[in-house]
Amino acid sequence: MKRIESEWKVKKMHQCLLATMAGVGILAVGGSAFGADLEYRSVIVRVAPHLDVSATYDSNVYRNSEDTESDVYWQTQAGLNLGLIYKSLKLDAVGYTYSRTYSDTDPEENEKLSRGQRIDLSFGRRDLLEVRINEMIEHSTDYSLLAEPTTADVARPGQTPENQVDWSDRTPRDIWRMGVMLGRDLTDKTEGDVGYTYTKTDYVMDNLNDSERNAGQLILGYKVTDKSALLLDGRYAVENSDGYEGHGSDAYIGPGFKTRMTEKVEFMGSVGYEAYRSGTLNGTEKKNDVDAVGLHMTGSWRPVDKLVFRLTGDRLIEASVIDSNAREVTLFGVTTGYRLTDALTASLMFSYRWDEYQEPPDGGTTERSMESQGTSFVMDYKVGRCLTLYGATTYQTSQSNLTGDDFDQFRATLGARAAF
Repeated sequence: MKRIESEWKVKKMHQCLLATMAGVGILAVGGSAFGADLEYRSVIVRVAPHLDVSATYDSNVYRNSEDTESDVYWQTQAGLNLGLIYKSLKLDAVGYTYSRTYSDTDPEENEKLSRGQRIDLSFGRRDLLEVRINEMIEHSTDYSLLAEPTTADVARPGQTPENQVDWSDRTPRDIWRMGVMLGRDLTDKTEGDVGYTYTKTDYVMDNLNDSERNAGQLILGYKVTDKSALLLDGRYAVENSDGYEGHGSDAYIGPGFKTRMTEKVEFMGSVGYEAYRSGTLNGTEKKNDVDAVGLHMTGSWRPVDKLVFRLTGDRLIEASVIDSNAREVTLFGVTTGYRLTDALTASLMFSYRWDEYQEPPDGGTTERSMESQGTSFVMDYKVGRCLTLYGATTYQTSQSNLTGDDFDQFRATLGARAAF
């Protein structure tokens, strides 16, 4: 019943959002044609379907520490990209579906067909009001397409990718994220940004905890120079999880700094105090109350036009999906992309994750801690205008202070992508 309800909700959301994308696409194409008739060239429209086919070797399909089993899986992805730029309005959207077939093993007892979509919309000006909206839905039955390593876009250094921390997560789930951020220059020296984010995660497996989170953020800045500012970063979230009775809260406040020293260097970060208060653990009267140091940062550096480095880092507190537990999580990710030629691009990515759980698992006396690292190397070669060949290798290792949680995994991928 849980899976049927989850599938129905996500299907309805997909129908509404895909219909919205289709409507925007029709309006965009119509507007582009109308603008061309009037010789008005400020509208840029991009409608690009794509098809991706790949084969991946996985050295440890079940992520076991012993008796590992390797396999090859085939993946096919199809989707549609939509882009629109008109003055200060910018829209990027993509809808996609993908399937995987394993040669020998069946690591999860579920369908291997996944689907999703993403929308990023921004418009306005800082001196009046700047608006940024993003939304994402994915129904994933295995490795998430959103978390798979891709070649860094060296032409757009201002864009920092998500932390590469979920490469091996293959749990069937439905994820929905939606956020809006409003920003404005209040005076010549002060600025403010306020935002809201909604996240909902539904797991197909009954032993994992579904969760829902409503989060707000307020950032106040004082401009030290035209290109840098001191910040005060405040965040507050209310969450509900199947692992708890009642809702929990998470509050963070800390000073920070942001700079755009040149067109090639950007950085934003804050360090502060975080307080996590959970609901009541199921079946007990216990609560997870955690006070810790929080950290949030992003940055990019482009020393030359063909080379870009990106950095992300977070230290935060979150509920565990495995049991009724809270954990302090430390995440760091580094990505570098280099365009060797006009046709050949390479990327190297590294991620680090440290989890410290607050309650001993299964009634034991020792709190669990886990450490994982991931490294990925990707190369893209563009053949003509529409076809790109690519190869990728990913290695991930995970260690725990408790037995049975350690594993090593290597994956190698060869694929071809056609974008029209």
